[in-house]
Amino acid sequence: MARAETALELTVAAPNRPGELAKILKSLADKGVNLRAYTAYVDGEFGYLKAVASDVDAAKDALSAAGYHFTEKPVLLVTTDDTVGAAAGVAAALAAAGLSVGHSHGSSAGGSQALLVFNTNDNEAALKAING
Repeated sequence: MARAETALELTVAAPNRPGELAKILKSLADKGVNLRAYTAYVDGEFGYLKAVASDVDAAKDALSAAGYHFTEKPVLLVTTDDTVGAAAGVAAALAAAGLSVGHSHGSSAGGSQALLVFNTNDNEAALKAING
């Protein structure tokens, strides 16, 4: 059974160089910020970190204090069973509601649940499509 909640995802852009991701993550950790989810990738000369923090205000403060600029985007955090096809089921519910997915990422630590992040063209409608 999937359950969705709204959250705010912060995206940090930084130069693509060795150790930059470690510096960003350390700036958050040093201020006690717990990340519920994140993904990092490189596109050309820049690396990007998309992160959902347990305390978004503390995350913003930590990133600003470290000199990082970031953007904010509303997303859905979906907790679902860690089973084959669980993510496909959530994506199908979104598609059935006529929603487009801007981006999504997810993970499981091998337990009984997975955490998925979705940004859609209408997160309120997506919340209803997932939660009923």
